[in-house]
Amino acid sequence: MRTPGIIFILSLLIILAAIGNAIPAILNAFPPQPWSFQNIYGDAIEIYGSGTYRNDSVFSALGFLSQDIIMLFLVIPLLILCMVLYLKRKEKAAGPGLMALIGFILYAYSSLSLSAYYNHYFLLYILAFSASFYTLILLFGEVQLSVAIVKKLPNKFPGIFLIVSGVITLIIWGVPLILAVFDGLVPGLVFHYTTLVTHALDLAIIVPASIVGGILILKRNAVGYKIAFPLLGIIIFLLPVILLSSYLQYKQGVIFSPAEVAGPITGFLLLGLLGIWIMIKILRILKKNDLKNLSS
Repeated sequence: MRTPGIIFILSLLIILAAIGNAIPAILNAFPPQPWSFQNIYGDAIEIYGSGTYRNDSVFSALGFLSQDIIMLFLVIPLLILCMVLYLKRKEKAAGPGLMALIGFILYAYSSLSLSAYYNHYFLLYILAFSASFYTLILLFGEVQLSVAIVKKLPNKFPGIFLIVSGVITLIIWGVPLILAVFDGLVPGLVFHYTTLVTHALDLAIIVPASIVGGILILKRNAVGYKIAFPLLGIIIFLLPVILLSSYLQYKQGVIFSPAEVAGPITGFLLLGLLGIWIMIKILRILKKNDLKNLSS
């Protein structure tokens, strides 16, 4: 059963929540007023000191701010476009495209809801988190990929790509945690927070989903592609977020070690570029299939 009305309402809530928190966050972010804080482990943490993320570390605040900028100027306009095309049933590619966008939004606002220091926009984070979660569930049931369409979609490279992405993410986030346990130390990215939310989300949800989705795609199972669309959205839109946040963090004096540049930064950027290529290829095949159906 199609539920376009519910998807429209939930998407509208996401748009309003995203605009409502992103605009003030961006307008009040600069100039930063950093100050030093000693966490319970005795490490000196530089706090951002300005705007919405005033109580977050400089590293995290600029990451959240970059996410807000990309959300406001790239993701939300694409969400509006995809939502209109999907609700008007203009083309099959709109459904997977919408799943990709909602996947990134869910990832972004689950991170903000669970990891950002409490601020006045917390309820908007929860609203976007909840609305995107249920929108993705509805889209998972509504977006249909017939056997004929699945046979036309590429499966070897996308399947291997997802599995490799899951393994790379496991290594990037998992190895430092294992080393910290053996060394009896606390990972540096904890800063003054209670835990590592990004590590938890990626290792508990993203890694298994990537590997399972990749295996299903290799078997030409339609469920694998449905799992892949939101994962590709996360990978794709993390690309501009990482680029922008790395630049802002560097300008603010954050020093990246060679291992950090070669691992999390370069690794995720490469995955993002490959993710864009795969998504474009899949959407082109779906669009071409639409045109054939119209002409027949």
